[in-house]
Amino acid sequence: MINRGGEFAKLYDILGYKFKDSSLLREALTHPSLEGSPNYQRMEFVGDRVLGLSISAWMYELYPDIDEGGLASRHTNLVRREACAAVGSNLGLGRFLYMAKSSEDMGGRNRESILSDACEAVIGAIYFEHYRKNHFFTDADTEIYNIVKNSFKQYQASIYSMSKDKKKILVAAQRDNSPPKFFWLDLAKK
Repeated sequence: MINRGGEFAKLYDILGYKFKDSSLLREALTHPSLEGSPNYQRMEFVGDRVLGLSISAWMYELYPDIDEGGLASRHTNLVRREACAAVGSNLGLGRFLYMAKSSEDMGGRNRESILSDACEAVIGAIYFEHYRKNHFFTDADTEIYNIVKNSFKQYQASIYSMSKDKKKILVAAQRDNSPPKFFWLDLAKK
């Protein structure tokens, strides 16, 4: 386990968001291997659905002339395990995870499935913090979008191309040896 001086201060800086109820974030960062503590599995379940809804709404707004099939393929590329793992890795979530030493020793902090799960769990935690406070989705939606957008912005040079007006980045999503799929992410959208 990593010394977290100030528990989550560094992660709050990375996310650009500070939890009022840090127990939600603690649960979202607790791997199931750490027995006796609430772990991220249930939070990840919610985060997966929140992410799917958020991406669906963004695709609907970003692409008014694209039919359901076109929206669905773009949606799939953004919510798949690999995309969530990339965001989790870009945010450095692995170093903030609470997990059993045995899981850590087996490379758990860098494992794609764990980073993906933790990313979705953090999204779920943001949703719960806002839902409990406001009983609606809008604020959480904005925070989740900003975290994903900022994660992509940090790594644009290595895998993304920016539009001339610097308002969009071209994202390449690839699975295994399949041809990459490209889509634009609007950085100006809030």
